[in-house]
Amino acid sequence: MGNTFSFMSNVSGSEKLTSFKIQKTPTYDEISRELSYVLITSEVIDNIFERCCFMTIDFFFDTYRSDDTLKCQHSPSKPEWFFTCSKCSLANNSCICTSCFLSGNHISEGHSFSLFEANQAAVCDCGNAEAIKRDGFCSDHINVNERSKKERIDKLPFFIKKDVHIFFRYLFQYLQNLSIRSTAADAQNQTERTEQLESDMQTIINWLSEVCKESSTLIHIMAEEFTQRVLEFENHDKNEDLEEKVENNNEGDSDYYYSKFKLYQHKPLPYKNENESIQQQWEGHHFLGYIFSKIGLLDQFLPLLVLLIDNHSAFKIVLFEEYLKNYISIFSPRDSKSSSITLTIASFYMENRILVPFSTGYSRHNVLELILRSHKTIYVPLLLPFYQADTKVEKEVMLQSDLGAFTKQMKNPLVVKYFSKQEDKFKLLFEFAEQLHRFTSPQFVDPSITTTKFLLLMEHRLLLSVRSMFQTAESMNDPEFYQFLTDRVAENLIANMERIKKRPTFDRCGMQLPHQDFFQKFTYSEIPVHFPLYRMLSTLLLMTKMDPMLLITKYNFQEADIIDMLTTLLLFRVCYVSYDDTNSIENCTDITMISDLHMMQISICLLGPRKFLYVFFNVLTSIDTNPSAFTDIFSMFIGALQLRATLLPTKQDILYNLLQGVFSGIFFKLHFRSFDAVLLDVTEDQINDLYLPEITGKGNQAKELLNNDMWQYFDPYYPLFSINYRSLIKSNAKDRFKKYQTQKKIPESNPLPPIMDPLPLELSGVSEIYNDPTLFEIILCVVADCVFPSTFVGYDDSFEMQPILKMLISKPDTILSEMFYIFVLGIKSFKEFTLPKLEQSEKQLIIETIIDYFNSNKTVTTTASAATITTNKEENNDEKLENEENKLENEEEREEKESIEKAEESEEEKIRRENNNSRFRFDFTLKTKNNYAIYNLLRVYNVEIDIGVKEKLSFLDILFKFWDLMTNKSQYLELRSSLLYIFNFLLEFDPIFEKVFNDNKVDLVRDVEASAQDELAQKKLMAEKKERVLQQMREQQKSFLENYNKILAEEDGAEEDEENDDDDDDDDDKKDNNETEDNNKDDNIEKQGKEDEEEAPLKLRNTIKAPDTYENDDESSSYDKDAEIFDKQEQSTINIEIQEGGIDENEINNEITKEKQQYQNEREREGDEEEEFEEEGEEVEVKVDVKKSNKPNKYHKQEPRKIEISIEEEGEFEPCIICKSGERGGRLFTMGYIDLSSVNHQNSVQNNFNLANDTEMGLDPLYQHFIETFYLTDIKPGTTQYIPYKDDPAGLFACYIFQRSPSTYISSCGHNIHKNCLEKFLKEQEQQKVDEFITAFNCPLCSRPSDFILPLGEPLDSNQYKADANDMFTKLCYYDFLVLMDPENKYSINKYLWKFVLQNIETLELKSRKTNLYSQDDYFIISEIDFQKELTTTTRLFNVISSADVEPDQILPIYDLSTFFMDPFTSSSYSIFLSKKDHLALIFEGLSKYLFNMILFHCIKKRVVPENLLNSDTQTQKLVEKEFQLLFNNSSLDKDIELEFKNQIHPYIRKVLILYSLISNTTAIDTKDDFPTLISSSKNSPLTLELLSDFDKCIGYLGYSNIQSMFNHLLNKDTFELTLSKFIKKKKITSTIATTPTLYCSYPPPSDYRSLPRFISLPEKFVDFMQENIYAGNCACDSLLKLVCLLCGQSVCTVNTCKQGGAVSHCYVCSSTPLGFFHLLDKPMIQVYNFQFGSFKSSSFYTHIYLDKDGQKSNTASAEISLSQKKLKKLYKYWMDTTNSRKFLITK
Repeated sequence: MGNTFSFMSNVSGSEKLTSFKIQKTPTYDEISRELSYVLITSEVIDNIFERCCFMTIDFFFDTYRSDDTLKCQHSPSKPEWFFTCSKCSLANNSCICTSCFLSGNHISEGHSFSLFEANQAAVCDCGNAEAIKRDGFCSDHINVNERSKKERIDKLPFFIKKDVHIFFRYLFQYLQNLSIRSTAADAQNQTERTEQLESDMQTIINWLSEVCKESSTLIHIMAEEFTQRVLEFENHDKNEDLEEKVENNNEGDSDYYYSKFKLYQHKPLPYKNENESIQQQWEGHHFLGYIFSKIGLLDQFLPLLVLLIDNHSAFKIVLFEEYLKNYISIFSPRDSKSSSITLTIASFYMENRILVPFSTGYSRHNVLELILRSHKTIYVPLLLPFYQADTKVEKEVMLQSDLGAFTKQMKNPLVVKYFSKQEDKFKLLFEFAEQLHRFTSPQFVDPSITTTKFLLLMEHRLLLSVRSMFQTAESMNDPEFYQFLTDRVAENLIANMERIKKRPTFDRCGMQLPHQDFFQKFTYSEIPVHFPLYRMLSTLLLMTKMDPMLLITKYNFQEADIIDMLTTLLLFRVCYVSYDDTNSIENCTDITMISDLHMMQISICLLGPRKFLYVFFNVLTSIDTNPSAFTDIFSMFIGALQLRATLLPTKQDILYNLLQGVFSGIFFKLHFRSFDAVLLDVTEDQINDLYLPEITGKGNQAKELLNNDMWQYFDPYYPLFSINYRSLIKSNAKDRFKKYQTQKKIPESNPLPPIMDPLPLELSGVSEIYNDPTLFEIILCVVADCVFPSTFVGYDDSFEMQPILKMLISKPDTILSEMFYIFVLGIKSFKEFTLPKLEQSEKQLIIETIIDYFNSNKTVTTTASAATITTNKEENNDEKLENEENKLENEEEREEKESIEKAEESEEEKIRRENNNSRFRFDFTLKTKNNYAIYNLLRVYNVEIDIGVKEKLSFLDILFKFWDLMTNKSQYLELRSSLLYIFNFLLEFDPIFEKVFNDNKVDLVRDVEASAQDELAQKKLMAEKKERVLQQMREQQKSFLENYNKILAEEDGAEEDEENDDDDDDDDDKKDNNETEDNNKDDNIEKQGKEDEEEAPLKLRNTIKAPDTYENDDESSSYDKDAEIFDKQEQSTINIEIQEGGIDENEINNEITKEKQQYQNEREREGDEEEEFEEEGEEVEVKVDVKKSNKPNKYHKQEPRKIEISIEEEGEFEPCIICKSGERGGRLFTMGYIDLSSVNHQNSVQNNFNLANDTEMGLDPLYQHFIETFYLTDIKPGTTQYIPYKDDPAGLFACYIFQRSPSTYISSCGHNIHKNCLEKFLKEQEQQKVDEFITAFNCPLCSRPSDFILPLGEPLDSNQYKADANDMFTKLCYYDFLVLMDPENKYSINKYLWKFVLQNIETLELKSRKTNLYSQDDYFIISEIDFQKELTTTTRLFNVISSADVEPDQILPIYDLSTFFMDPFTSSSYSIFLSKKDHLALIFEGLSKYLFNMILFHCIKKRVVPENLLNSDTQTQKLVEKEFQLLFNNSSLDKDIELEFKNQIHPYIRKVLILYSLISNTTAIDTKDDFPTLISSSKNSPLTLELLSDFDKCIGYLGYSNIQSMFNHLLNKDTFELTLSKFIKKKKITSTIATTPTLYCSYPPPSDYRSLPRFISLPEKFVDFMQENIYAGNCACDSLLKLVCLLCGQSVCTVNTCKQGGAVSHCYVCSSTPLGFFHLLDKPMIQVYNFQFGSFKSSSFYTHIYLDKDGQKSNTASAEISLSQKKLKKLYKYWMDTTNSRKFLITK
């Protein structure tokens, strides 16, 4: 062992040998020669190790163990589950493999964690103290630390270290030679030779990687040989754990790198072979340097290097130095190999504190400088062609960046201080930003393309870097350095802005503007898509709160640069609007919106209001926009004016922003995560846990405000929502604001600006835009255009843009709301922010100026006529009041009053004109020197109100005229609150305004009240008319509509208690998918918004919605919504647009608006007269004409249909929903749907499985084997191996075929239609064609899925009826006989048709039971109304199928020899179908057989026949007969046995009663004297859920008083013995049961009423569920098994196309249709697979049964998440209630 010479030289004394053999270490040439002649394998390398080290590699591992000091480093070869623990992770990319996570303390201590699907790139960090806290290490890696590793290395003898070092040295030298030879062979195109050399290299590398996983000692030796230097930390104390010291150091403390490891002080290795010359070759270089010089070789060695750097701290430092030395050459190619290398290495360094010393001079290669330089010199030239080329650039560039590491390093004080003082490095940051300004394009650039997203990310990181710099500098408490940093950043920003290529400016309007003409069109090449310098400047100003004017005075920011900056901002935000991806699911835009709007504020401060506005409109006129686009543009302008920008949001800022989302009412709490894009450093958890509870209620839906007073913070122009959802969010918020106004009895009008903090002092210049006259003149022009429509020309001495505005804004009313909003902002700013800051003396001067304004130009009238007019005015005012009270009954008085008022108005108008003439030149700045917003209201203009007609008017005069339009002509009422705010401010400001208002006859109180009363009277009159028409409609609607009302009443009553708390937040399950599967999020959030806002769909009075369309109704609002349909009394037909998923209330509102307008126009003519037909009570036929809509339907692809609903015809069936006629229009059909229901099949599967695996009843394993074998091998349920033929015996159908067929359930919405009406409807709607046989369509009335029609009425012998019935039969058999179907052969078998009735009965019996599954109380699975409806559908189905031509077999199934292998109900009911007679006899024959099976099962369970007698038929018969006699010899049964028998009989009796109800409703019953007669007289006692749930009533229905009376009649001693004798003599029908004892050969065993198909057993805690299933592994398609089927517990993958283990295929195999429920492993969510028309439709639905500690849904795993029985019960009911599965899908 070992180097013998080294060992023996130390042996002395008696142990010293007289002679020994010295083994020499082989030379490199010997090893190289040996390897050159063999195929290199792991065994060959093992032999080389043994020759060099004189021991086997396994001996080394066993003798010098160090595997327990290795980190886990498990990397999956195929997808696996990995975990992240938020409490234990020290890096963003830390992860832990499943084994280590579950072996740790994460779950037991309640850590917050998540799991994800990891690929080969993932590496477990357990044991890595730089990635995971030591407390989070698992039990296998708790000892991993540097001290332990060093102890193992020190224990290794020197001579062994030397031998191993030499071995690795040889191996690395050989690898280098192989690389050189491979490069040469490749250059000579020797492909085969190259491949062989590469293969040899890979074999050696793989061997090295494997030994690294076994020994930290070998890792150390290998690392030293890689670097050819001693890798030890100097002065390292054995008792000191270096990693613990590093871990406990502050983030900025990197002294350990300097003191413990000297990067440039190389200590050579002491291990040399004196007889070998190779060491001389390696003294000048090392193998690691060679690897990094060859990027291809580096990629090959990377996995090995990863193992080394992750387990050797010193090697990690050396390798990073080598990486930085070659950084540019590695980064430059930007191909997949280059990107892969940088990504892999970055994962170990860029998130690590090792970056600090490498950023602060520890190395000659500064990592920050290299990152910035590579991005500037490599990325910009590579990506520019993608923007600037006219055609598509075919080039692959890997978009991977380390710039994120730069941003993070700016949080370190050492780095910031060092970096900012390195001028050559610091300027690279701004030079890179300047290069991004070059990205312009000759055409529009889609912001969602990958390149734009990448460069936007770079912008984000640049501005966040500046933000972090100043945050860090501020934390240093060094004012001198803070100012130094401010100067450095500002100087570099301004300097680089000067280098940007600028647009030329032109002298226009006395200033420099970007375009020579106001309507000169822009080009896209003028618009940089990225401009980070401006945004970094915004960041600088926000962080330092610097006065923007210093940019000019101190840093020499030129006006040309400012104008160019503003032009860029405006062009981008007008043309591109935002960077939001159209496919994004985020509700908020990105942080650049704040920066850009803030820089617009800065531009106002720097340029002044007038220049800013001129540039704004200069840009605006250069863009081709439609009038409606101006609303968005001015909305952006408003956003800039009232933005309170911050990059360090306070609590108040956070709440304000979150409130804007809450106001919309469509946000769920998970949607608020988007706000982290604009609320920096605010996490999703903080939003949900800290802030939202202060403004909204509990639950996942942040819908209701805690306090309605919060509406005062509503910002209708909030600019930070994403472009995808901005309109939806704002429209919903405005609608809710209107409801708030209604609730508070506030007249409906636009919202006022919200309560906000004043702008910071440094932005006080923004407020000057309200004091400057320019903005008010712009508003004046727009308002004047509305006051004098089509005639307003302009005014004298107007500002230069007035004619331009006239041309630009062709429809001023489109932006009138925005103009008034800005107007109010100006007055509000003056009132709340400007006035409070003024000295009292200055305030007094303002008041004096205004008084001077009014008094100095007051006209005094001394003429008699003026005095007379004044007197008459006073008298007539009194007379006016008096006459108003007396209703002006005298016509002469009225005419006289009008003439006097006209005279007054004429004289007053003259006085006002004279006053305005004298006010025209009034100078407001004589006393105050400054202009204020209030002055802008009073300044008089010579306005040309029509061509050639001028009038001197102030803005206030124009507002008075506008008020007149509003109050007297009901125009622009939505602006009432804005105008009132302005007027009230003036009245509060000074009493002089009260006189001004009186002079202009403006009485706010009187005018508002009169307007409100007029509006109220109008609404009241319309409401009365609506109610009268509605009342008539109520009387007309009969059974059709009343039936649906009953359904809703039943459903709402039954589910009220359990669903009230659940329904509000059910819709959020679709979004979680988004979290997981978000490809249609832009549609989903709009659906949610409409559902939330319109909780109660509009319903006709005495009608209801389709049961499957909506789950909840808001009854409180139903009346109002109904009433809105009828806005005109005279109208007997109202147009309403109904979508296929329900009634579209928006369209109804549109129709109502039109009707209101018509009504308003006619009101004056109508006066107070009542309509004639109203007074007489004439009956009016009210119709609803439903127009075809082109809008996409919410739930269905088909378009709506024109239908009308009117008074129903009298008849047995409801009339056709298309033509409204009954059977006189032809035979009616009801619409049906074939559901692939799994309830019945699952019941059979689970019952057999439970019996075959039961351990509690003590069943004989032989019997359990029989159950399993016969069911799975012989019956083969749910399969179609055998296709039946019409000549097959009936017994074959009853025993096998019915059970092998697909499990179906036939349902119907209950709506009727004529066949020709349906055909016409299908042609118009272009319904979904499944294939030649099935046309999928939705009911024209309720939109329920349908795929066939069922003929109603008495069966006829006519050819038409037979054709209709046969068409239905073909469609019923479609899913069963699909393989036989072709266009020429529509396959169906009449004998097979009973299967559909049979499965309907069995399924209906199961789903109508009362149970307590998942509940403490008993409940019915379905409602009584649903039960009756489905019973009616089954009856109709039975009626049609019974008309099929079938010839009875000679032997009916009930009497077949194989009857003991048939379900007695199947055989007896099938016999009835075949024979069409002896109904009761066959029913009771089947019941008798079932009772017999019960006795057999009792004997089997009790083991009446001993095991040794089972094969003796004689003994078996005797013992069974004896047991029967023991059971019934006593007067009463044993209580336990009686209870057991009751539960076994009950399901069968329920099916018998359902069957009997079908027969009795359609067929004359054959009766016999020896059967009970009560059943025949029970037709007047219909079946109900309560009746069927009562066992005594059920058997009483059949005429029995108890179980014994039933047995006495149907299975007495003689009957039992005779039946038993037949049973013993029967043949075993298959070879698989040939050896099974006869007693056991009876199938199926009796079922129990308490036994229902159910979900798998679920643990109370979600983490337990996760642990139980997480080791399921991978699918055959290699995908991770992420889902667990709730019906069978099988783990499946999420690949829909996977035929072996996918969830879709599993739904068919497991038979869990139409709703497949699969629980996710990584989240407490259930993914719902929806099957419609027999095939997979969608998997985008999610729901929850595991809730957090507050009972709320959670999308992340947690130890606190527990099972909710309420949610589980609700889910179970949806699955069992097959016919209502569509309702589940819609409500989810």
